[in-house]
Amino acid sequence: MRSTRRDFPVNKSFFTNGHGRQIIIKDMERRISRCDIEAEKEEAIKAVCDIARDRANKLTPKKTV
Repeated sequence: MRSTRRDFPVNKSFFTNGHGRQIIIKDMERRISRCDIEAEKEEAIKAVCDIARDRANKLTPKKTV
């Protein structure tokens, strides 16, 4: 059975930062197929934090946030 947006209505957040297309697609498929909304929320929050940390580090290259 294939999940649809109706079955899994949360937008996905991915921190791609240089990862290849195949790795990103594999991760997306894994996350969608598990159909675990709570785990997806946790991963989405982590991805948003990783993105923010990466951007902050690019603004202040001498410091690690």
